[in-house]
Amino acid sequence: DNDRFIVMFWKTIGLDSVKAKLANCEVIKNTIRLKYNFIAKKIFILASAYINYEIDENGKVKITAELCKVCPWTSQLPRFGLHFEMNPEFENVEYYGRGPAENYSDFKEHSPIGRYTEKVASMAHKYIKPQDSGNRGDVRDCSISAADGKKISICAADKPFNFNANHFTLEQLKNANHIEDLPDTETTFAAVDGFVRGTGSNSCGPAPSKDHLIEFGYKKPLKFSFIAEIK
Repeated sequence: DNDRFIVMFWKTIGLDSVKAKLANCEVIKNTIRLKYNFIAKKIFILASAYINYEIDENGKVKITAELCKVCPWTSQLPRFGLHFEMNPEFENVEYYGRGPAENYSDFKEHSPIGRYTEKVASMAHKYIKPQDSGNRGDVRDCSISAADGKKISICAADKPFNFNANHFTLEQLKNANHIEDLPDTETTFAAVDGFVRGTGSNSCGPAPSKDHLIEFGYKKPLKFSFIAEIK
């Protein structure tokens, strides 16, 4: 709702239907390096992403994601990060960051930094019109585990990140007009975002201030790292 007055611009440049196309892949010793081009409208490149997976001898993976500007229309990005899906049994969340309620860069004074436990099913707000919600900011580390003890842990490598988990994907939320339209799903969708736009109050007031927008330029790519481990 807070993006309602800019979402038409995002749709015009194709952010709602952009596809990531693998442009290059190489393996150097213990590092996998990938390059993706984000294709909008099946015609032009909006941006290019470089993802490095560096695997150590203990099985931990340091993931570094970098987004480089290609198109001048990408100055007002909503977010940049990596998303993944797991079996729905991964329901238990523990994190060290801002909580226990959802929070964003310009909406966080109610959420002190601490260690919190949560269920995936209760992280997001159940809006009548489904939409993305439930972000947790300034996260230093987090984990998602199943009842049998299987767990994936994520730790910040250079700076805190944003974390979110839901039993619906962003695509399913976007395509549903009413909460009853959401399909029965068997997934746990997790988001590790290095950059998330502030909320502002653009549903009925101003957009986020400049301090809470994502600064993205030709000479200022977006970059962040984290360490993932499966136990």
